[in-house]
Amino acid sequence: MTANRGPRGGRPITAFYLNKEQTLLVAMFSRTEKAKEVRATLAQVFAAYRRSDLVSAATAFQVLQTFTEALRPAADNAALVALE
Repeated sequence: MTANRGPRGGRPITAFYLNKEQTLLVAMFSRTEKAKEVRATLAQVFAAYRRSDLVSAATAFQVLQTFTEALRPAADNAALVALE
């Protein structure tokens, strides 16, 4: 899509509207550090899918009700680090 902004025109711009698959492909094939992370994450998710190890988004992203619940993962990680 190409458009000029403002009443007198202005600089032309081009915008691209991508679907999810196209966006993922652009991110994967980009030569950036983020693209490296996208590729690694995609490989992990695909492997988990093949092993039937995926959890639903509702389970993965629970809203924590208390401050104590929010601190629990940090405390668990600290305990693991202390064991090493």
